Amino acid sequence: MTIITVYTGCAKDDDQPIEAGTGGSAEISAYVRHHENQNLIAGARIFVKFGASSFPGADTTLYDAVYTCGSTGHGLGHAHIEGMHHGAYWLYAVGYDSTTATVVTGDNDIVLETETDIEEITVSVE
Repeated sequence: MTIITVYTGCAKDDDQPIEAGTGGSAEISAYVRHHENQNLIAGARIFVKFGASSFPGADTTLYDAVYTCGSTGHGLGHAHIEGMHHGAYWLYAVGYDSTTATVVTGDNDIVLETETDIEEITVSVE
């Protein structure tokens, strides 16, 4: 009688996409700045799409989260997006530049490489 024992195990699938989203320890420090005059945009809203590799568009209902930039001091035109997993994100910003009396929009993508990544990004709006 011959007994054959087979051991199997699970291997990490390196081809799996990185899972972006909330629940991690990574952070995005985002600034919304008017490209024309470099003004930081007080109270701008930043819409965030998890796992996006291209611009999702201007329809804000397509985004997974929204953050509001500060209006004064250190927070002026700035939002801390905390508690994120590593992965790809698309940011779409909408605000009002009071110096030019115009609504401004813009977008930018960012990839958080690790669970402890802290990245700074500027979303240029026009």
